[in-house]
Amino acid sequence: MAIGGRGRPYRFASGFDRDGQVDPATVQALTDALSDLFPQINVNPVHAWCGVLGVTRDWSPFIDRRTTVGVTRVGGYAGQGLTASYVTGRTVADLVTQKHSELTSLSWVRPAPRRWEPEPLRWLGANGLYKAYALADHIEGRSGSAQTAWPARVANVIAGR
Repeated sequence: MAIGGRGRPYRFASGFDRDGQVDPATVQALTDALSDLFPQINVNPVHAWCGVLGVTRDWSPFIDRRTTVGVTRVGGYAGQGLTASYVTGRTVADLVTQKHSELTSLSWVRPAPRRWEPEPLRWLGANGLYKAYALADHIEGRSGSAQTAWPARVANVIAGR
């Protein structure tokens, strides 16, 4: 079983993680989430890794196919990387071979979203939205409601979702 999660937020100027170590609190939070989802399974993580936060300005993945120049750009998985990279590969294969499929009509086949603002506004915006979504997760987890919590609704407006 593989699960992605919100580890360390955006690093200033799109900085890279140098040591690849995952914060133990993040591993524990993901372990707890899996234990809540699958209480009958003894969850024992065997590997954890991290990477660069590749979130787009609207916090949504995209597949931008520019047929006139023969370029396809993909990105912005932001928490959906494990599944999205697999489905993206299948979608791009259909697009490149000009095969119309359910995948090629998905809403993420669209122009790339606008770029982030320059630093330090980008750092403030990314980390502020990150905290808003984390607060929404916390509120939703405690309330048990299926309704999106207000911090996420506000963050969606700010992010342009």
